[in-house]
Amino acid sequence: MTSKEATLNSSAPDEVQQLRQKTLSARLKLLLIAETKERGRYSVLEGKTGIPAGTWRTWWNRGGAPGGHLVEAVAKNWPQFAYWLITGHTDVRCGHDMPSLADAAKGYISNWPEEGTLRNRGINSGYSQQYLKLSSQLDGTETPRSNVEHKMRIETLRVVSSRRLAEISENYKTPLSFEEDV
Repeated sequence: MTSKEATLNSSAPDEVQQLRQKTLSARLKLLLIAETKERGRYSVLEGKTGIPAGTWRTWWNRGGAPGGHLVEAVAKNWPQFAYWLITGHTDVRCGHDMPSLADAAKGYISNWPEEGTLRNRGINSGYSQQYLKLSSQLDGTETPRSNVEHKMRIETLRVVSSRRLAEISENYKTPLSFEEDV
C-alpha cells in the first residue's frame, strides 16, 4: 500500500466523502496527495509557495473552501494542473492535465469525457507543460538574477512555444478515446 493509499484509507469517513465531491477543495487535496508526500507535506508546501505550513495544515484539517492565495500558489507551482484544479476538466491535447492519482484516488474522481486519454501514447504534452511552467515563471513574480538570464528565458519560451504549437497540432490529429475515428 502506498502512502497515498494509506492517506485515503486512514481518512475519516467524512473526509473520504468530501474527496468524492467534485469541489475545488477536493481537487486541491487530491492534487496535493498526488504531488507531495504525506510526511512533511506542509513544510514542503511552505517551501514551494511561501505560505506558512500552519496555514496549509489548518486548511487541510478544518476543510472548507481554500483561500485564493492557496489555489493561486498551487496553480503557479503545478501550472499543468491549474485548469483541472479550477474547473474539474482537462484539455490534454493542450497540456492541461490532471495529476496522476493512480490507485490512490480511484473512485474519488471521474474525468469524463477525457478519462483514460492520459494513457494514449499518441497524445504528447511535454512541450505544452514545459511552456506552461516557463510562462508562469515569466509572469513577473520570479525575479531573474540578471538581464542575460531573463533574455535566455524569453528565448527558451519562444522556442518551446513554437514546439508546443506543433505538438498541439499533432495531438489534434490523434483521436481521444471517446471520439470516433474520423
